Amino acid sequence: MGKIELNKKTKMFSELEPVQDSVQSPQFYFNRAAQRLARCFIKEGGKFLDKTTFES
Repeated sequence: MGKIELNKKTKMFSELEPVQDSVQSPQFYFNRAAQRLARCFIKEGGKFLDKTTFES
């Protein structure tokens, strides 16, 4: 739906393409995705998957 990027050196996420939704703000989706990806990053010991999905 959107795209975010993780800078592995700074460990910071940035939004590349926001989600277009008339109900929720793009920040809502960015925060949810960044939290989930951060958990994956920590769980894998700093290694990151090429692709992943998350549904709630």
